[in-house]
Amino acid sequence: MSKVGASDLDRLHVLLAQRTFLLAFNDAVRPLADPVDIQTTAIRVLGQHLGANRVLYFEIQGSDYVVEHNYIHGAAALTGTFPVDSFSPWVLEAQHAGRTVAVAEVAADPALSPERKEAYAAIGVSALADVSLVKNGAFIAGLAVHFSQPHAWTPEEITLCEDVAERTWGAVERARSETALRESEDKFRSLFNSIDEGFCIVEILFSENGIPVDYRFIQANPAFVELTGLPADALGKTARELVPDLEAFWVETYGEVALTGHAVRFENRSDAMNRWFDVYASRIGGAGSHQVAIVFNNISERKQAEADIRELNRLLEARIEERTHNLAAERAALEVANDELQAFNHSVSHDLMTPLRHIAGFAQLASRSLDDPQKSRRYLDIIVQGAQRMETMIEGMLALSRTGQRELSVGVVDLNDLLKQSRLDVQVQHKGRIIEWRLGQLPLVQGDCVTLQQVMTNLLENAAKYSRERDPAVIEVWAEEDVQQWTVFVRDNGAGFDPARAGQLFGIFQRLHHQDEFKGTGIGLSLVRRIITRHGGTVSGTATLGQGATFCFTLPKPERAPMII
Repeated sequence: MSKVGASDLDRLHVLLAQRTFLLAFNDAVRPLADPVDIQTTAIRVLGQHLGANRVLYFEIQGSDYVVEHNYIHGAAALTGTFPVDSFSPWVLEAQHAGRTVAVAEVAADPALSPERKEAYAAIGVSALADVSLVKNGAFIAGLAVHFSQPHAWTPEEITLCEDVAERTWGAVERARSETALRESEDKFRSLFNSIDEGFCIVEILFSENGIPVDYRFIQANPAFVELTGLPADALGKTARELVPDLEAFWVETYGEVALTGHAVRFENRSDAMNRWFDVYASRIGGAGSHQVAIVFNNISERKQAEADIRELNRLLEARIEERTHNLAAERAALEVANDELQAFNHSVSHDLMTPLRHIAGFAQLASRSLDDPQKSRRYLDIIVQGAQRMETMIEGMLALSRTGQRELSVGVVDLNDLLKQSRLDVQVQHKGRIIEWRLGQLPLVQGDCVTLQQVMTNLLENAAKYSRERDPAVIEVWAEEDVQQWTVFVRDNGAGFDPARAGQLFGIFQRLHHQDEFKGTGIGLSLVRRIITRHGGTVSGTATLGQGATFCFTLPKPERAPMII
């Protein structure tokens, strides 16, 4: 067995001391989080271990090296900013190459110039070791150890200095990274807590066959609770735990984001939560991650304002349409009034003047025939008939005038009720006649009950009058529906009229049959047209001579008509 020499024991002691030192160094530096504390502790521990007079850690900033802290023991402190080129050229070369420079005795070193020796002496440096740290090809930091007396550097001491320099740099960079990370996290947390938008991270839960079935809330900001209305202890719970009747859309959408990695932005309403949301959702992590980040806003008020604007627009459009319809009706009424005014002028100048002339003429004849009582009586009868005719025409004109002046009381009118009453009135006037009534179901309409009763009675009376030669007379009444209105038809199998003269039907005192055939004033259809026009509808008539006639009129539907059973 070989014996261990004294030199070997000395080396073992050095290695043990070095190991002990590094353990103590790590214990001293490890708990420190501040870069400055790390630097000051590292250079103090190293300086005390080596018995050095000064130890400093410096960093390169541009063309300068910056010394912020020293460990000193019987030496003056060196802090501040110094130019890198203040080092000797050979030292600079070694530093940029990452080589350590060790000088045992400055005054006796032939590599140092007299100026450099003088400079070192001025700061009390008799021996030194400069450790350079080069990272990614750049000289970034270093460690300097100074002795006030010459010092014979051992290889173990140089290695220890290099090891401490490397560990110090690593600890400082770690601390700076952690500090930057904490600051970043603090900023993120501050932003996370202060933003008005809701934010949450959810984990999508899948079934055994890979179908998304729910999601669990992992993280959320304060705005999350306010914007969703969910409880503050929502974290750790699933969406369906919190909202049992939550729509499948939400789970399916977030599940698709997790599976594909494709971010989505959308607006959607949750009836279960009674809210509208504007949502941006994106996957966190790569393929296989089930976490989705969700940024959202509660836009219920905006949507309500849009549901209100749309309603206002709808009401405005309805009012415009109603006004347009009313203007059209007013225009039609003015046209009718103008036509009736012209007809009135014609009636005054012609229809009323004719019986007046007859009265005047036969009055003269009667006065000349006073000696012939029989002839005078016949002339007087003709005069009476003419006066009665004038009275009837004047009454008709007054009725037409009153119809135009009367204010309409508009409401929902059941035309079936009007039809029943008008049919009874017509049957009373035509007792003994056989009339076959074919009556369909009539609708509810918007209108004035009193004047619409006049319309129905006039049309049924006309149908009965002009079909008196038929046995049986057939009168049909039915209705047809359009989008916004109803059309009511009244058809008979009577005398009809010449279609070429249909344009004269609704004029005042206009008759398409001779008075001897069918008595009347020619006011009825004019009255019908005026009433229907005031209701915003239209009226027309078609016929074939000798084969009956059909009249129809339109009326608007009521806004809220009850269902007819």
